Amino acid sequence: MAVIFSVLIPLTAVAEEIIKNSDLLTIERCIEIALQKHPNITASANTINIYRSKIGEAKADYYPQ
Repeated sequence: MAVIFSVLIPLTAVAEEIIKNSDLLTIERCIEIALQKHPNITASANTINIYRSKIGEAKADYYPQ
C-alpha cells in the first residue's frame, strides 16, 4: 500500500495549473483547454504519432543499409 502512495503522490505534485484564479474563460479558451487535456483527444494524437513512426520504419527498408 505504501508503494502505491509513493508512486501516486509525486504525480499529483507535478500537475500544472491550467486555469488560474484571475483568468477569464472564454469559449475559445475552454475549447483550447479541452483540446489539450481531453483523454480521448490525447490518446488519438498519440495513436497518430505511433502510425507515423511505423510509416518511417516501413520506408527505412528502401534506403541503403
